[in-house]
Order: sequence, then C-alpha cells, then structure tokens
Amino acid sequence: MSMKEFALMSELEHPFDSDAGREWIKSHLNIGPMKVTFNKTDGTERTMNCTLNQELTKDYTKKTDRVRKINEGVCPVFDIDIQEWRSFRYDSVIRVQFDL
Repeated sequence: MSMKEFALMSELEHPFDSDAGREWIKSHLNIGPMKVTFNKTDGTERTMNCTLNQELTKDYTKKTDRVRKINEGVCPVFDIDIQEWRSFRYDSVIRVQFDL
C-alpha cells in the first residue's frame, strides 16, 4: 500500500475495517510486534502488544471441541505480554504503533 493510499484510508471512520486496512495490519503483524489500541466489546479501551510472526508465537491449543466460523471482521493475534492468543475487531481499532 502506498503512502497516498494509507493517507486516504486514515481519513475513514474505521480505516482498518476494509480489505486494504485488514491486509495492512496483517502484513505488519507478520513482520513483528505491534501495539494495537482498540475498544473492547464492553466499551473499555485496551492496548495489546501483539504479533502474527511465527518466531514470536506459540501454537494455538484448542480448549473445546467447538467449531468456530471464520469472521473476517476479527483479527486473531498472539498477545506477547500474556503469551496467549487473543483477538480484536478491525472496526474497533483506534491506533496502531510499531517500531521501524
């Protein structure tokens, strides 16, 4: 994604709740850690230090036999601080931060 595309995307109300926004977040999460600030479903704000980089994650262990439907509006990530898999909704993202 070009800087121009990102600048246009950042003017949207929910810039990460689009195909381009989801791909942008996922691509950066695959590179390394990223701080994602989002509103939880209960209305509280949370900042999570997370990644999808396989060198920094551990395998997901299913705790139940329940089969979940894939939800394109949700991003599963590995929370580096608590060493567990968590998720956030793309339309709830307030801010993302990462080191270059």
